[in-house]
Amino acid sequence: MYSKVVEEIFLEKENKVWLSEENEKGDLLLCPPWKEGTETTSVKKEEDGRVILRTEKGRGLILHEDSDIRQIRTAKDRLFLFRRVSDMAEDVEHTMGCLLCLEKDVLFSKDAFVSFLCKKKHTLICLECFENAKDRDFKRDRPFWRVCCGKEEMVDLSSFAEDGEAVEDAPWEEYKTSFRANQEAGERKIFRYKKDSVITFKDVKLGIPFFLVFLNRVKMDIQEGVWIDELSGERFFNQETNNFMVTAFRFNPGQLVRERVEGLRDNSINVDISYFHVEDAEACILPKLRVNTCVYLCVEFSTEESSGELQCFLGRFSRHCIDYISLRRHAGNSVMALDTAGNTIRKLRIYAETEKEIQAPLSIPKNSLSVKGIKCLELKQHALNLLPVLNLTEDGCKSVSLFSEEKRDIEGLLKHGERSISVRNKSLELGGYSVCVLPVLDLPRANTIQALCFHAGKREFVEALLRVEDRSILLCEVGDLSLQDYAVNILPKLRVSGSPLRDVSILAEGKEMVEEILKRKERSIYVGKVLRLVAGNSGADILPLLNIPRENVFFELIVSVDREELLEKTNAVEDRSILIGEVKTLLVRGHAIDILPKLCFPRGKCLQKLIINLPEAKNSEIVLTRGDRSIFVGRVSCLVLEQHGANILPLLAVPRDNVLQELVVVCSSEDQIERILRCANKSIFLGRVRKIVCQEDGLRGLLARKIKRRGKTGLGALLRHIFSGCFGTSH
Repeated sequence: MYSKVVEEIFLEKENKVWLSEENEKGDLLLCPPWKEGTETTSVKKEEDGRVILRTEKGRGLILHEDSDIRQIRTAKDRLFLFRRVSDMAEDVEHTMGCLLCLEKDVLFSKDAFVSFLCKKKHTLICLECFENAKDRDFKRDRPFWRVCCGKEEMVDLSSFAEDGEAVEDAPWEEYKTSFRANQEAGERKIFRYKKDSVITFKDVKLGIPFFLVFLNRVKMDIQEGVWIDELSGERFFNQETNNFMVTAFRFNPGQLVRERVEGLRDNSINVDISYFHVEDAEACILPKLRVNTCVYLCVEFSTEESSGELQCFLGRFSRHCIDYISLRRHAGNSVMALDTAGNTIRKLRIYAETEKEIQAPLSIPKNSLSVKGIKCLELKQHALNLLPVLNLTEDGCKSVSLFSEEKRDIEGLLKHGERSISVRNKSLELGGYSVCVLPVLDLPRANTIQALCFHAGKREFVEALLRVEDRSILLCEVGDLSLQDYAVNILPKLRVSGSPLRDVSILAEGKEMVEEILKRKERSIYVGKVLRLVAGNSGADILPLLNIPRENVFFELIVSVDREELLEKTNAVEDRSILIGEVKTLLVRGHAIDILPKLCFPRGKCLQKLIINLPEAKNSEIVLTRGDRSIFVGRVSCLVLEQHGANILPLLAVPRDNVLQELVVVCSSEDQIERILRCANKSIFLGRVRKIVCQEDGLRGLLARKIKRRGKTGLGALLRHIFSGCFGTSH
């Protein structure tokens, strides 16, 4: 981590770094550049764990979240501690050497230092290097570069002369032949170079900083077996995985000299990387690289000058070598060079702001651009206009995602006729203004979309669809249908053909998002048969509007509401007026408990599982104003009451012949069963209760006293009692 800090300061900020003397505790201190009395600093810790040190002039340094930092006023006093090995509680592995001189015998010295910036790797600094670093005149013009030859040998090329003079008593020809040949004897070489020198690299692994030093200062003759690894890469926050510790592989554009790069052989440098980010000036290195494995490739060009290098690079991908490609801005013009049929790419994302940035693919014939080898295709902003030229009828592309925040991005698409763009994918997601593109898409009836998702964060995103007639947008057979936020208002416009919907999700965070649809009458929105329905927050308020067939059977119905004011429409309807048909499993969470009295459960049908989860006491304030046994839930086989949901138990009403196989009560405090405590013994009727499950035996005993257990009744029991008395038998 120490070498990483030095690289960031020197290579990216072009500043110098010193190692200062010991402090009173004997710790070694690393101070960043400073000017006495002029530069104050600030420390900011980001949500992802990064600690950023920044001066008034804007120079910054990103540190590891475990760094030990003392916050002093001036940058002169900004300290990075190196702890003595003797002060460490845990043992140091006997495989690491001094970070600077790479000697391994320092491991046996208790006076060595280990940095808190890399405490997990236990990087050490020996006493000799420490004594040299204490001298303030010892200014390091270069970081200490390391090259790994093979698996075990290490090379330290730490001294480079500005004047280009050769090392005394060491002819330059010794280093001109093969770089690896110098390491066969296991000796470490420290040398200077001449600017017109040629160094041959073969079977060697290089870090990016070391590669750039040689690339821009000498002539490189790259032979077989040359690798650039990501050991010197930077930390990167991947928004797709929400993971901050993804290693990044990136060249600094200011350090790539095009004339030097053009002298390298094409396809000569091997790279195995996790994340590769390329911008304009960095594109010159692309034809020289041979990518064997790449998890995430992100290319962003502000001009179209570098399109040639990118097209050459994309055309040489081997099968299965890349997982995720993101082409931004003018890089989208090179999408035609990607061999999608011969590769398997998990996700391809194309982002464009203007038509010029995707002018090349827009000029090709309709349905001529294959996406067969792409599992997931994402088109952002103006890249939506690529839809007509894409062949989305092939079996390879499983998922298509469209999103735009600008109305001008869809104006060209809307000029196409209705159902003019054929789409046959398993998953389709439309977000923002792209929701309005739905009438243009042709979804054949023979096709089945497993997942169809609409989400719109603003009303204007769906305003155009609100003007079309109800049930005028014909969809093919759909498995899962998801409507989020303002997209909930387009539900009446959809007509789904084929089998019952497997899963319908209606989610809206604010009541303003459903104002348009709440103007409709009760039971005016026909949705057909649904196997599973999830209604969240304001989305739950449209339940009275749904027209569900009486013969429908819900295998699962989930209703969750976080705030009381989100159920304005539902609270106004009468009890038992919302017809939902037969339900196997019902989950009611939060303020959605107020909906429970409004549901009409068919008589003779059994609710296999009823789950009531109330995280807060305020969730049940309204429903607890009702009397005991005022909420009819029909026959119930399993009843689960969680947290404050236990207080609802006295309010539930079931038929007299109900058989409750299991009653589960999960609560942690006395206030969560306050209503039960006020009830008289044997006043709660649930029919015949076979099993009571509680976390505590005391609660189980309390419920046993409060619940009236129905015994054997009826004509059969009466006859058995009479005959047992007549014949003197006992039971």
